[in-house]
Amino acid sequence: MKKKIFIIIFTVLFSIFSFSSIFATWNIATDFSQENAEIKINKKAKNVVENYKGNSETPYARFVTLEAALESANAEALSGTEIHVYIITNSEIQVQNKNLTLNDGVNLYLPYDGKTFFTDSQDEYSSYMTKTFSDNNATGVKNNRKCYVELINSTLTINEGAELYIGGEFGSKGVSGRYGEIALDKYSKIICSGSIYAYGYIKELKTINFNQEENKDYEKLNNENDSYRYLKFTKTGYLKTPLAIHDLKSGNQLTTLVESNICPFNIFEFPNIQTFTSFEYGAKMDANVRMSVSSSYFSITTGVIRTQESGENALFLTGKKSNDDEGTVSFEYCPTNTNGYTTVGNVPTYIYINSELSIGSLEMEVSIVTINTADYFLPFSYKMQHFVLDGAKLNISNKIKYLPGSSLFIQNNGILNLSSSLIFYKSDSFDNVIGSGYSGTYDDAKFIVNGKLECSESAAIGAFIETTDNLGVASLNFKNIAQTNLTVSSYDGTNNYEVKITSSGNFKINNEIKSAQFKERTTFYSSSDCCWNGEYILTSIVQINIQDLYEYNIGNYKVYQADDANGTNAIELTPDGVYFDTNYQFEIQQNKYVKIEVIRAYSASFENNTNIFASSNYYLVTDDITLNIIPNEGILLGLTTQGTSGAGGAKFTVTETASNYVEEITSNGTLKLIKNAAFTVDFSWGMGSTSMDKAYIAEGTFVKNYPSSGSTPENYCSESNLTNMKEISFKYSAQATTNLVIFVTSKTGCFADGTLILMADGTYKAIENIEAGELIQTINHETGKLEIQRVFAIVEKEVGNYEVLRLKFSNGKYVDVLIEHGFFDMNLLQYVQINKNNVFNYIGHSFYSIDGKVQLEGYDIFNTYTHIWSIASYKNINAFANGMLSVSDDIEGFYNIFEYDENLKYNPEAYERDLQLYGLFSYEELKHLISYEMYEGLNAKYLKVAIGKGLVTMEKLLQYLEKYSQYFNYHKI
Repeated sequence: MKKKIFIIIFTVLFSIFSFSSIFATWNIATDFSQENAEIKINKKAKNVVENYKGNSETPYARFVTLEAALESANAEALSGTEIHVYIITNSEIQVQNKNLTLNDGVNLYLPYDGKTFFTDSQDEYSSYMTKTFSDNNATGVKNNRKCYVELINSTLTINEGAELYIGGEFGSKGVSGRYGEIALDKYSKIICSGSIYAYGYIKELKTINFNQEENKDYEKLNNENDSYRYLKFTKTGYLKTPLAIHDLKSGNQLTTLVESNICPFNIFEFPNIQTFTSFEYGAKMDANVRMSVSSSYFSITTGVIRTQESGENALFLTGKKSNDDEGTVSFEYCPTNTNGYTTVGNVPTYIYINSELSIGSLEMEVSIVTINTADYFLPFSYKMQHFVLDGAKLNISNKIKYLPGSSLFIQNNGILNLSSSLIFYKSDSFDNVIGSGYSGTYDDAKFIVNGKLECSESAAIGAFIETTDNLGVASLNFKNIAQTNLTVSSYDGTNNYEVKITSSGNFKINNEIKSAQFKERTTFYSSSDCCWNGEYILTSIVQINIQDLYEYNIGNYKVYQADDANGTNAIELTPDGVYFDTNYQFEIQQNKYVKIEVIRAYSASFENNTNIFASSNYYLVTDDITLNIIPNEGILLGLTTQGTSGAGGAKFTVTETASNYVEEITSNGTLKLIKNAAFTVDFSWGMGSTSMDKAYIAEGTFVKNYPSSGSTPENYCSESNLTNMKEISFKYSAQATTNLVIFVTSKTGCFADGTLILMADGTYKAIENIEAGELIQTINHETGKLEIQRVFAIVEKEVGNYEVLRLKFSNGKYVDVLIEHGFFDMNLLQYVQINKNNVFNYIGHSFYSIDGKVQLEGYDIFNTYTHIWSIASYKNINAFANGMLSVSDDIEGFYNIFEYDENLKYNPEAYERDLQLYGLFSYEELKHLISYEMYEGLNAKYLKVAIGKGLVTMEKLLQYLEKYSQYFNYHKI
């Protein structure tokens, strides 16, 4: 029999922080006296709680307290009726000295809009997909926190079969829109045997956590500093909450990394639960993951906690600690502030393992690729600090890398069973990695063993292993490990850079504590000096210095270690395929042999060593060695492409002919060449080569990238003090006689000849026949209405044979696009740039035309002989091309600044929120850059919001202003 559904809608209007609050006293459904009221409001309550039966729109009961609402819901649920209790948005509730319970069949909701607590609609979440935390300051909290429950000396118990939904709008990086929140004071807790869906927040009032200096006691790792406040999931409990990924790569970069078996992200966390949270054996946790990949959006659920016996995959797989103690695994997200704001910075999560736990993997499938971290090194960043507690066991059977700033601490009587590769990065491990997204300065990843490390034959470890144990109970069992497995290599970045770490630790050698490498097939024990006892391998330092003689010093080297002078069992100590060109120290095992392969230098010699250096020789290492390299004089070659997409993704391959030295530069960068050496540069291939236009070389020092758009080669050279510019082919050879800059212009994406623009009088005119100053129809997004405006810029690129993308719409019209162009997507409520690589993502989407909504039904790709045209209107920027509302692709940051509604108008609430958060440019702030006409014509006041949101950089803004100034100076508006 179909269950009856009763919906209880709970509304409270109060101010928590008002000293003049009075108590709610009105309650229809129960006799609830003023003395027992828990909700403070700043005006008389009326109709604050409503009950609904089924789909009825007429309320049948009302409450003024959460306690009364839940008492009624629990009573109704006894009959088998499912009850839904909603707290209406904009309510703030303070619960004092209460024990609240949700029984089987009762669901409690903290929505952020009406009854909405979650959306999986791409059209909705795409607008805040890539934004950062919306509660990162007081204004953000004020504007976005739409439902708030504060527990003071209270307990919320969620029994099996009951559910709590905390609403939130979240994207790829966490909560980025409106949300609900439950806050716990230091004497409040939540115990869950049912389910919690935390799309919004559970936070602490006046945060207390282990990361605070006054609380950082390694003997208190079970919430002893804040023992009365926690969130606990019993063996039947379940949690679902967003996984925030802060550096997920996209498009070609994503696929390149995955195809190279490199994880396409490094920094992830679970920021919605901000209090100590424990999971008993049997409890489960899932994560919502949202990704923006190649202009498409994906919402995925991935497992975080499962039992080992379940057979399901998850990041953490729990087992029982012992027959008598099933144990727990606990998380503690540690904000760096106590004011309740959520920030992106160095905010660690401490994970306390007090059971048997195996590290599994994260699985996420998107259209172009499947991400499964079991296939490569799973990264734990500076946001992750792991502790294996007394009597607990951690099993690692997948490859793991602990990145700078992270840590793994095995406490006394804790055990780590290792059967795969484990590496701990140094602070400088990312220095030569391209595209890692790992910014900031962090300490070496720490690995502290005060318990036991057990290694199988398949184990490999690269780490500096510390111990703080002075009782001799800590041990490292390397009996199954060969020497080669005491070095681990991992690869990172789009340049596939090798990070190589050899395992070492501190030993007492000749009454001094010194670092040495661990020896294979050995067990090590801690000593009273908090270092290791066991057979070690002494190392010497090989210091390589490149003398500083010129502005650009040329000298590169590789370092190898071998068993003898013949190079037996040689291993490369520098990253595979990489020649170092800076001073560096290497640890070489004593009584091994070292070879230093020097190229492109004038000469090299040992310091305080009788050996005569030869690049091809191996030398016995018995003590520290210093090699001094005398460099050749070099010149600087700058390489830059126009824009950040299209041609901006091209690669330069530079080969120095005599030395056969090869280096690759992606998009923008510099390299050094031997002065007067012959070289060849090849940039006729690579991602984005289809949109490269022309290549140029000029003499001078590289000072800035080629502007994203609008600058001519002549202007760029003039601004950069470059001389003797000439056009070159896409494979070019020359001699490095002086500093040089090579730059590539892109083909500006816009319309082909014959594209019809909607004029002010309702007629259409071919774009090639339009002149600046003519009147056309546009959309004013401040009003959402049609508006007549002047054309302030009509730009023509020279005629040629170009590839055309023909977009076919449901009204029978089509638009011919070259490279890419922007159209207003009514599904996503924003302008989207469509090109041949992403067009399939928009098939079936509705777009705005002068005829109303029309669907994109298909496309063709062909070549034709045409000019390339772009057009921009005064103030509104947009225009109607073949009836479709469109915007140029080369003015990013001037559109999609604010959220739009379905009427093409700026969303009023989001608009006001953004203005409060970022402010507007006044003309006084910009008058030294532009005229007042240009300030008005570009809506330049809004550019402060665009910069604040990261839609455009100040550097790029200045480039835009420079580009468009010629049109405003020439065409008076």
